[in-house]
Amino acid sequence: MPPPPVFCIHTAFSVISRVYVHEPIQIPYPIQIPYPIQIPYPRLYASFQNKIDYHFNNVALLKQAFTAAGAPESRSETNGPTKSNKNLALVGDAVLRLCVLDEWFPTGSNTEVGDNLVADVGTNEHLKNVAKEWGLKEYIKKNPSQQDQEAKTTLASTVEGIIGAIWVDSDRNFGAVQHVLKKLLY
Repeated sequence: MPPPPVFCIHTAFSVISRVYVHEPIQIPYPIQIPYPIQIPYPRLYASFQNKIDYHFNNVALLKQAFTAAGAPESRSETNGPTKSNKNLALVGDAVLRLCVLDEWFPTGSNTEVGDNLVADVGTNEHLKNVAKEWGLKEYIKKNPSQQDQEAKTTLASTVEGIIGAIWVDSDRNFGAVQHVLKKLLY
């Protein structure tokens, strides 16, 4: 047996009398929605996860990786942790350097070669190009001040945020991160 109908107070502004009118309305159960609701991000997240061949246990981490600093979604209601990708990007940057050096070390090359590899792969310019190549721009929740701009640091931080999110989501599984990096970077 369905639950009883819900009554709500509908508030409207009357143009004729120029006052707010409060009237009770009945909401039938179940609620009938006459049009399809578009929920783009879950589908986008699913398509992205298929592209990188890694499926998140905690999709909230992926959502956070795609949330730029200053985006409305990143603001905390309390003084709690930020919901932007800054923390994940910091972790992702370190993991990216570790992965690059892990590939370099067995070659026996001198440290200058290792330093140059890290510098080349980890630059904002290179990571921005990776983000463009993978079409990450469509997933990013931007800061309103940069809606029509393509900020190099936002794109680079998103790539680093994704790497950090995979690291955390996979319970620090180095192999999982390397698998995705080989798809993203090479």
